[in-house]
Amino acid sequence: MTQKRRILSFVLASSLLSVLTPCAQAQGEKLPEIRYEGKTIKEWIAELKNETDILESKPIYALVTIGSLAAPQLLDAMKLKSKGNIYCATALGRIGCAEILPELMELSVKGEEEVRVLAIVAMSFYSLEFAELIIPVLKSGLTDKSEKIRLVSIDGLGMLAGIVSSSTKYFQEAAVVLVKELRDSKEEVRESAYITLVEMGSLASDAEASLIETAKTNELAPKIRVYAIRALVSICTVPIFLQCCKLF
Repeated sequence: MTQKRRILSFVLASSLLSVLTPCAQAQGEKLPEIRYEGKTIKEWIAELKNETDILESKPIYALVTIGSLAAPQLLDAMKLKSKGNIYCATALGRIGCAEILPELMELSVKGEEEVRVLAIVAMSFYSLEFAELIIPVLKSGLTDKSEKIRLVSIDGLGMLAGIVSSSTKYFQEAAVVLVKELRDSKEEVRESAYITLVEMGSLASDAEASLIETAKTNELAPKIRVYAIRALVSICTVPIFLQCCKLF
């Protein structure tokens, strides 16, 4: 789980220099097709089908460099059940096109499970300015009946926690729900919730009481209680640290 998240969390950082073919200026003149290194957007998307390494993906780099002009085609490709659509979602999220976000939000709650997962993955890569729109969507995914949706929603919150410098009510509300996921029937979901709570740190301060209660509940499996204690320690306030010491 940790390795999977780390792979998703690191994508090539591009300088986003102006590399697009200049648009025609004369009125009525047909605009040239956008190209990067001689290839069209469609051709770069086609190359995503053969990708195996998200860290060294030249097609992702090319599409992110092209920017928002590539977003509509990436969105269409992401919705197809085809090899490489996870890379389409990653590139789309790294572009962070505001005009595409409403459709991604809708796709994340409607439609087939695979497309919902991909929409959440894409939103998880959006920049800080969109966090207050995206976090409530991810929060709603924490209690979804689909294990995959719960997992990518948890991971998405962890990724956004890495770029948020101060807490918001959205993060605090999500943190409280995440504590409940420590008791999920699936171990992978429990572990992912624990990792995200640790990554959130002080952003999860409103979950302190729930974490303490979880840590004190003898009926729970020892591993779940340890998860709660470690998450408490990550919040790192003196009163909470003293509370943690009493639990041992």
